[in-house]
Amino acid sequence: ENGYNAVFLYLENVVRTSKTEYFDKERTYSKAEIQELVTYSQTLDIQLIPAFENLGHLEKFFEYSELAHLAETQDVSKCGRFFDGTGVKADCGCTSNPDFYEFFDAYISEVCALFPSEYVHMGLDEPFEFAVCDKCISQIAAGKTRVDLFLEHICTISVKWFCVLKCSTLICAFL
Repeated sequence: ENGYNAVFLYLENVVRTSKTEYFDKERTYSKAEIQELVTYSQTLDIQLIPAFENLGHLEKFFEYSELAHLAETQDVSKCGRFFDGTGVKADCGCTSNPDFYEFFDAYISEVCALFPSEYVHMGLDEPFEFAVCDKCISQIAAGKTRVDLFLEHICTISVKWFCVLKCSTLICAFL
């Protein structure tokens, strides 16, 4: 009737979870509010597909001091696109930091549990400050390349998050 049967719901950091109760209530949704959206979309026969970023475009997460340690760049002199002179404004997560995966596994799993969709979208585009922190540079000095680190990340999310999310179709964007 309305011409749509599915909508990607871009979620970056807009859902408060048990791990992110400190997120700004004016800029985020509670799990109950997301559930309302899902329920309403079902009355319209529209499938809501959760869409996340998981490498670049994570700057909204890193605005919170609790998550700043997950950012690729900790040195303000190296910050690029999102540095405004007030502090670290990194947009890329550090794939050499195991805490990065621990946090995002929990966050994405909790949010995806709110959606009955068999799909989940994981964005991988524009990781501007990828592999520039000390942890990544030490891996590169040991013989890995930036491509190696990126491919390891893709393998991690393709296998790990597919299993964690128990979805039948993982959609990834590499732009």
